[in-house]
Amino acid sequence: MVNNISENNQNVQQHNTIITKLLNKDDPLEIEEFERVFYKAFKNIADPSLEAVFDIDHSQRRIKTLIPYRNQEIMTARFEGSVIAASAVNFNMNAPLQLEKYGFSIDKTEDCICEGLFIFNVQPDLPFMFAFKERLLQYLISQNIRKVYSTCSQKRIRGYRLLGFTDIDMGFFNGQKKYLLTMNLNNPDKSAQ
Repeated sequence: MVNNISENNQNVQQHNTIITKLLNKDDPLEIEEFERVFYKAFKNIADPSLEAVFDIDHSQRRIKTLIPYRNQEIMTARFEGSVIAASAVNFNMNAPLQLEKYGFSIDKTEDCICEGLFIFNVQPDLPFMFAFKERLLQYLISQNIRKVYSTCSQKRIRGYRLLGFTDIDMGFFNGQKKYLLTMNLNNPDKSAQ
């Protein structure tokens, strides 16, 4: 069961005991909690190419993207008060994109597009990621987004495909296979056009 909740003029949705909401980028405590969970999600991944797109602070156990917070929105999922999953999108197509750091390019003048920066889940035993994805897609559609571009590694391609992404290009960065992906929000079953 999904219940709509309004909290501080932000979109918040509760799915059983999972609450999804946009990260308050003006709250340093929310940012710190998010960055520590982001670190937890990626700390054991042996992929040197992540250093090209993430600012990884091992001493503080925090990660953030190199894309400024002002250019992105971050949807979080909370369980029992703690962040357990998140996904970020970059809305500024006029600035350098994360996917460009991996050597990919897209038509940045295309209307109604954004860049998916990451998606993670630190509670894989809780079956909520498809509901979380649907909530994120609802938000993107409400922002007039019609297509999402993203990248992922060979290890993550299956999960992205299950979420509805289609790979449209492949390359290597620092010896790691990377994929350029797209999801068409007009018809999520037919992502690439």
